[in-house]
Amino acid sequence: MQKYLLVLFTAIMLTACGTTQENSKSHNSSHSTSDQAPKEKTSKESSDTSSDEQTIRLLEQMMAYENEGMQEEKMGFLKTSENQKYSLYVLEGYTFTEEEPRKDVIYYDANDKLWMRIEVLPDNVDWDKVEQEALKGLEAVSTDVQKSSVTSYNETFSFHSVHSASNDKNRTTSYLVKASDKRPAMRLTIFTPVETENVNAFLEMANSIENL
Repeated sequence: MQKYLLVLFTAIMLTACGTTQENSKSHNSSHSTSDQAPKEKTSKESSDTSSDEQTIRLLEQMMAYENEGMQEEKMGFLKTSENQKYSLYVLEGYTFTEEEPRKDVIYYDANDKLWMRIEVLPDNVDWDKVEQEALKGLEAVSTDVQKSSVTSYNETFSFHSVHSASNDKNRTTSYLVKASDKRPAMRLTIFTPVETENVNAFLEMANSIENL
């Protein structure tokens, strides 16, 4: 009889121990899952923060460009066009202003005959129509409108076309620029005295344009 009771008592104890171990495993598993969730959230928050930081632009930065065969460096200052919803860097010695709806201008402080007009084009731009409008504007400068090439910025911009016209005093050049990942499609028109080739400074500033 005592032997039977001893066996029964041993069986009860083993059953109780097994139940305790299962509860302990379940409890530990619950804690493990709970601990992992904040780590995943932290990783996502870090990714979001990183993405936000990529959109922040410095208030100023050095800009390099070639001017009449000489390499130049000047400080560029961050400006925003509320008129056309983009930001860009404007070189020291140049002034950026909103001219009228859908048109901004940058002019050279030392000689306001050197200036550039910036027109942001819609996503569904009709390039043939815009090109005809550009050619018509150039014909007001001279009936001899020339198709031009831009060697310095061919890898920077994707040009639809470049045309220029000159008279005895002035040269006007139209650049039709296709959109990129960060930059909108644009029509850039640069006005200079006929004796100067100082357009790279303007193209360098245009190169810094990014959508807001």
